[in-house]
Amino acid sequence: MKNLVVGSLAIAFMLLTSFSLSAQNYVVDSEASSLAWTGNKLTGSHAGVVTIQNGSLTQGEKGMTGKFTIDMTSIKCTDMEGEYAKKLEDHLANEDFFNVPEHPVAAMTVTSVTKMEEPTEKHNYVVQGDLTIKGITHRIFFPAMIDMTEGLKATASFTIDRTKWDIQYGSGSIFDGLGDRIIYDDIEFDLVLVAK
Repeated sequence: MKNLVVGSLAIAFMLLTSFSLSAQNYVVDSEASSLAWTGNKLTGSHAGVVTIQNGSLTQGEKGMTGKFTIDMTSIKCTDMEGEYAKKLEDHLANEDFFNVPEHPVAAMTVTSVTKMEEPTEKHNYVVQGDLTIKGITHRIFFPAMIDMTEGLKATASFTIDRTKWDIQYGSGSIFDGLGDRIIYDDIEFDLVLVAK
């Protein structure tokens, strides 16, 4: 009986050790991470940032998965100051765009991270995930540079078509007769994700 107990404990220890060696957990450092956005219109563009609220990633035997959340109440305009910046931020927060009172958080669920067969100086992985904005989820793909030498640092640039997330204001693909008030559908993002 004693040998059976000892043997069971040894097997359990090996299983736990095997799991701990094969899975690496990372917690997102919100202060070191950033998400910048750029929106373009016929007469120019605007840029700003939103805060990555929290998140975690796990590197396991089947690859990397995880999730991070974005605080939509933190949306800021960085190419203007004062009342003009405030007006744009308030407009982006209302129902014309992100409807922040009803949807204060957006999220990115990482479903897979695949190493590129032919990496470049800027990209070595392809990230696949589900992006949720305004309660609407669509799958996106984008290349990224990921370094796991000390913790994890990922940098990536990607573009989404905002109309897929029901952000239609000023869209020339949906509304006619907008003239020079057209706002292009694409929103460009520059992501820096740091995790420890």
